[in-house]
Amino acid sequence: MRTKKIFSILLLWVLIGCSVPNHSEENNVTRTSLRLEQVLPGVWSIDSAGQLTNTGFYFRDDGSVEFTGTDKSGRWLVIGDDQFCISLMNGSTDTLTESFAVDSVTADRLAVKGREVAFLLRKVPYGEGIEQNVLSGFMGRLTRVVSEKNYTVSIPSSKKITIELKSQDPALAFELLSPSGPMTLTPVRSWSSVVILGGEFSLKIKSSDPSRLTADGSEFDVKVFVQ
Repeated sequence: MRTKKIFSILLLWVLIGCSVPNHSEENNVTRTSLRLEQVLPGVWSIDSAGQLTNTGFYFRDDGSVEFTGTDKSGRWLVIGDDQFCISLMNGSTDTLTESFAVDSVTADRLAVKGREVAFLLRKVPYGEGIEQNVLSGFMGRLTRVVSEKNYTVSIPSSKKITIELKSQDPALAFELLSPSGPMTLTPVRSWSSVVILGGEFSLKIKSSDPSRLTADGSEFDVKVFVQ
């Protein structure tokens, strides 16, 4: 369910070519637009039956946006009365852009509607540290006999989490699963995102080609950082 929601928001958007205001238009920003520019920066969670989720947005002051719970990012821009747009790079050249109409806005709640989706956003208290600290780490080896290893990671809420895997074997990667579902859509060697809802997460180390694992195996070193 969560994977479907992520794809509906990030990958099934149609290209609508949202316009960027020129200099003269920026000088005539309405009060509503100015208010959105003041309210939007921060971390927002998509509400699900009155509960926070790990699906949401981190709107930064510089106009960039991170999609929480994923390693996707893009740009955001207020484009008119009660309206803003989000652009997501799809590969190296294509850009997926969606505009959202704001039905209602308060300091901590934002009801928005796009062409394909409509949802309620709830603001989440968030503060990002200057330095990364090691939260946990794992070292091991995958072999023909043991071709997959699972670890449990206690991840705090409302924190920037980065996971890095190092191995001489390029086929080794990891999957990250939260208590409510997968955080990585495919196995990766590096992942970084704001995690809104923490808890006991599962970290699965695996090989994309187990048949090539030797009896001696392939060593790996995984570090989980919190910021």
